[in-house]
Amino acid sequence: GYAVTQYAEPRYTKDLDLWISTDPANSEAVYNALREFGAPLAGMTPDDFAEEGYFYQMGVPPVRVDILMGIPGLEFSPAWERRPAGPDRRQFAVAG
Repeated sequence: GYAVTQYAEPRYTKDLDLWISTDPANSEAVYNALREFGAPLAGMTPDDFAEEGYFYQMGVPPVRVDILMGIPGLEFSPAWERRPAGPDRRQFAVAG
């Protein structure tokens, strides 16, 4: 949904999907950022964010955030390297 508002006619969604790297350092950083934000993390550890195929949901529509630790058929590193640049030449990371 957010990619559409960047590149085309806006289409508002009820959630924000974030695909993250399962690299251990990144998983630790994501966990710490969520903890500082006050996200509900009861029973979770940074290792949960390093588990390929796992996902985490926070909030309720229309302001829900889904954090994806994998997308079937895709690898994070090659996709990240090919992320497109937006109209102002800044890179705007979207799946698509």
